[in-house]
Parts: sequence; structure tokens; C-alpha cells
Amino acid sequence: MTITDSVIIAMIATIPPTITAIASLLASLRNAESIRRLHTDINGRMGQLLETSTKAAHTAGKLEQIVEDKLVAAEVVKADKLRTETK
Repeated sequence: MTITDSVIIAMIATIPPTITAIASLLASLRNAESIRRLHTDINGRMGQLLETSTKAAHTAGKLEQIVEDKLVAAEVVKADKLRTETK
């Protein structure tokens, strides 16, 4: 069995893409740890953001309730004052 010129050319033509693919694989394996660290860092920061947002929303709700209570108390005082003035 003889190898023709076209088979030799085909074999040579596959070498550059194969080398490129191997280089890409090695680069991705080398960067995997950096990507993993970045992913962990982002997840940690998202957790902190969620916790802070939850606390802020809870505090805003408490503040809103306090303001509402003060407004109701002011209306009660105003109504009592009007009632005592009309007597």
C-alpha cells in the first residue's frame, strides 16, 4: 500500500489545527483555577449584597411603620384638641 501525495498533504494539513486545539486546551486548563476563584468571589459578593439588601428592606419597613404610627398619633392628638376646643 502506497501513500499518495494527497494523503501526505492531508496529514500535514491537519497538524496546525491540532496544535491550535491542544494549545487552547492547555490555556483553558491553566486558567481554570483563576476562573474558579473569580466565580467564588462573585458568588460571595452576591451573597453579601443579598444580605445587605434584605437588612435595608427590613429597616425601611420598620421606619415606614414608625412614621405611620407617628402620623396616626398626630391625628389622634389633633382630633382630641379639636374636641376639647369645641366643648
